[in-house]
Amino acid sequence: MGIGAGLGILMGRRRWVDAGLDGLLVLALNIPALVTAILCYIWLGLTEVAAVTAVALNKIPTVVVTVREGRARVDQGLLDVATVFRCPGLGGSRESTSRSSTPTSWPPRDLGWP
Repeated sequence: MGIGAGLGILMGRRRWVDAGLDGLLVLALNIPALVTAILCYIWLGLTEVAAVTAVALNKIPTVVVTVREGRARVDQGLLDVATVFRCPGLGGSRESTSRSSTPTSWPPRDLGWP
């Protein structure tokens, strides 16, 4: 989840990264889960590590697309207004971007936990 969220935020903020990784992302999205699982079992053996790796490799592209589209749709004008009026945590900072792009990833953050 962290890898996918990080790549998604990066791809949503930087167009050149999005253009460079888009082909690889489309390729990763089109590999069937069964093929990924079989290849992981061949490469890593019949272990739990292979199963977890297969699931992670299959789900990371989906997370990247979801977070990338969410981050790309953040209105830059609103972030500029927040910067001008010095709203704490809303001026395009890393924390506000990650919290608005991936709200379900860290639900304890909304409860006041660090």
